[in-house]
Amino acid sequence: EDIDEWTYIRTQEDANEFMRLFVGFHDSTMDKLTYEEDYGKKQLTAIFDNSCWYGVAELCFEGLIRMNLHGFGENYSREIYDGTLLIQNERVYWADGFLQEEDMNYRGTWIKALNLKWRKID
Repeated sequence: EDIDEWTYIRTQEDANEFMRLFVGFHDSTMDKLTYEEDYGKKQLTAIFDNSCWYGVAELCFEGLIRMNLHGFGENYSREIYDGTLLIQNERVYWADGFLQEEDMNYRGTWIKALNLKWRKID
């Protein structure tokens, strides 16, 4: 129903194209997270600012399975230097570091969900 507003990432090729557009999340920041749950439907929306390269994008992780949020230390900046976006077994896995495969023990921030859609908002 929202196909005109969002671009869906359904395959690894779609994920690779988004990563190319968004420069692999290099120098981006995660500015806002919004979690919503309604009658068992779990959704996490993340706003990423990559103004140096692409702009601001909103990513909507539908059917949230699990996530790990890792804050930055007191003397660290919040820029993401590179990211991971994998589509495997009809699942989406995003992480704030470069990983070759899904790692549920990764110590950084990561999100696992059933679906992912995105849109440019600035």
